[in-house]
Amino acid sequence: FVAKGFGVGRRDVMYNDFVIVGPENDPVKLKEAKNAADALKKIAEAFIPILMSIYHVRVEYPGQEHRLAEEPVTTESMTN
Repeated sequence: FVAKGFGVGRRDVMYNDFVIVGPENDPVKLKEAKNAADALKKIAEAFIPILMSIYHVRVEYPGQEHRLAEEPVTTESMTN
């Protein structure tokens, strides 16, 4: 196809826009984000305290041999 000269004159016909909306007061400073990935990381980091406040250890029932890891969850472990 390309060897016959087809498909060599590429033109952009579509592109992606990322629109992230939030409160007007911008509590996590998304306006300072460099790109969409940076904005999503800021959002994830903002939710960690909320998630940590509802986290609880799983109740073990008789006959269950396994336990959840007792390592603390950190911003780095949740966003990497």
